[in-house]
Amino acid sequence: MEQAGLIAERYAEALARTVADADQLAGLAREVQSIAALVRESRELRVVLANPIISHKQKEAVVDEIAARLGASRLTRRFVSVVASHGRLPILPAIADALGRICDARAGIHPVELSSAVPLDSGLRERLVAALERIVGGKVRLSESVDPEIIGGLVARIGTRVYDGSLRTQLEKMRARLAGGASAEATS
Repeated sequence: MEQAGLIAERYAEALARTVADADQLAGLAREVQSIAALVRESRELRVVLANPIISHKQKEAVVDEIAARLGASRLTRRFVSVVASHGRLPILPAIADALGRICDARAGIHPVELSSAVPLDSGLRERLVAALERIVGGKVRLSESVDPEIIGGLVARIGTRVYDGSLRTQLEKMRARLAGGASAEATS
């Protein structure tokens, strides 16, 4: 799977290099993401695209028809055609995700993964986004998940940096301090 991710990144980067205008790239990314969403949602389409008996030309024709019906630009259709001709249609969703990340990077948008014990209300979400934007010095794209195991508080991941304000982590730190204190007393 890691190999597929690297290949997807290369295809996305290749498309991004062909387009200098950030708005045009964002439009292409939306088109590729629309096609990829259909691939993600349709089990039958995924089966067809992964079937080695069906030729690349036939798969290309199927995806080109989908792209045409979605009103995709000529460049998007050509890109998807290249992906198809190299037998990479099954990883189109990963290519679309990589393209989205490239667009965000060009626009100065930082992806943030936020985990909380319960879903956030809109007021708290707005305050968190404002605080995170001050931390990164730019816009953020928030990806939220609920993880009841953190008990309370939040965990934010910005790139490789993790801001852990979860109750679970605080309790683990307290347990470690207490265990350290107990072992220090036992040796006295």
